[in-house]
Amino acid sequence: MSEQEAQSLFGTEREAALALYRRYTEQELTQAALLNVDDDFLALQALILFLTVNRMLGEVDIAWKLTGLAKRSSILQRTDLPPFQLELQKRMAWQLWYLDHRAGQDHGQHDGPPRTPSVDPPTNINDSDFGPTSSILPVSSLGWTEQTFALARFDIGITRNELTKAMPLDKKRQTIEECQQCITRKYIKYCTDDQNSVQWLTRHVSHVLIMEMWFELYSADTIPISLQLVGTRVYHEQTFQDHLFLQAIDIVDTSTRLHMEPLSRRWKWLLKGYQQFRPLSFLINELLYRKKCAAVSHAWTIVKKALDQQPTQVRDSVNGKALDALKAKARDIQDRIGD
Repeated sequence: MSEQEAQSLFGTEREAALALYRRYTEQELTQAALLNVDDDFLALQALILFLTVNRMLGEVDIAWKLTGLAKRSSILQRTDLPPFQLELQKRMAWQLWYLDHRAGQDHGQHDGPPRTPSVDPPTNINDSDFGPTSSILPVSSLGWTEQTFALARFDIGITRNELTKAMPLDKKRQTIEECQQCITRKYIKYCTDDQNSVQWLTRHVSHVLIMEMWFELYSADTIPISLQLVGTRVYHEQTFQDHLFLQAIDIVDTSTRLHMEPLSRRWKWLLKGYQQFRPLSFLINELLYRKKCAAVSHAWTIVKKALDQQPTQVRDSVNGKALDALKAKARDIQDRIGD
């Protein structure tokens, strides 16, 4: 919501309206027995929505800690629910899992990959396809629905957790490629409406999350993987790593994307909440060894801008401190490399 829209709808500045309604929401959640969300579906739904928005606004500690509380709700363990509530249970359980998953990826705030929920993923259907009086749920659709965006993120998150297991480099590469093909086949190929901003968001976020896995695979703390290889494979690996370098610049440069792509403007609040740790880490690691050139100079501009825009809480996180240290190291090396 823009400043103009906030003034028109609420008669006040955007930040003032945000603070006011956030305080009201916190009060209502407290009155709805926040610490006793075992019996009230509505209270648990409200809490999950509140946590999701808080994560996007940079309140990571609150979102992460209360996510752990919400995940322990007995509602998420019940098996005696009618069809409508069973579907709500799936949606809530998987959204909480994803919040926990992203907390670790963005801020280094968990001890390992969170276990996937014990319930099946949500059904790929529209909200209008079922309701409280439904005796059965429709089968999953093979096209675009209001759940597609969430399901694409869940599938990529599952693959991301798989990659934390010990396996050969080629196996990890194959796993990412299969995930990319699966996401395209199940979801992206149905995002054909150029005027639908949610479909644009699904394409964009899926691309970014898949690229994160490639960044993680090809990023090393000291030297790039390509330089550890021998023979003709070095050329192909370095060519791919050059491609990843340019992709990382494009992803981190959110402000340019918001300016160039009109459909992205509606989701500015969500895109700004994405902390970009993995592409930033990859980008700075690449700057450890690349010689000065136009692309490297542009990358430095983008990195500095992205880090300067991070809220204090993000900069003080485990990942934020790691990025600062890595940036200082890369800058020192770049200064010594020269032209």
